Amino acid sequence: MNGTGTAFALGYPFGDTLITRTYTMKTTDYGLSWVVKNFITYRDITGCSLIDQNNFFISGGTYNLSAVILKSTNGGNVFINQTGNEIPSTFSLYQNYPNPFNPTTTIKFAIPKSSSVKIAVFDVSGKEVDVILNETLQAGTYEIQWNGSKFSSGAYFYKISARDFSETKTMLMIK
Repeated sequence: MNGTGTAFALGYPFGDTLITRTYTMKTTDYGLSWVVKNFITYRDITGCSLIDQNNFFISGGTYNLSAVILKSTNGGNVFINQTGNEIPSTFSLYQNYPNPFNPTTTIKFAIPKSSSVKIAVFDVSGKEVDVILNETLQAGTYEIQWNGSKFSSGAYFYKISARDFSETKTMLMIK
């Protein structure tokens, strides 16, 4: 991004001869240092469209996996992926997968109408430790990844709040 020192890079880790993962990296100092963002996918990334430092889209696919378009509104810390074109009939929160996980897991949810959606993570004492998503989304089914690498092993709760719907589920991180 001209004049900001911000750039994104997508690629495979050195030594990954089977090309099993694509990582997203970000620099804000003209490439002097790079940070691996929370987003890791098992699809080949073929395109990226930057709007500004926080808002952008990444797209890709693999011959045996469906194509994906991922959206970031927070600089690549969390990507949200709308899955399918059908509009769900009810609000839903699905069990995260994999579960248990180390350190990244996927949370799937559905909203039947445009809503302000918040997904937060809580520790076993009930303290909110992370907000994964807090934005308005159109009706649809979505997946979002959570990276718990900065948290310790243990049980966590994730909660969705959208309109008058709220649901909480448990997940287990084992490092």
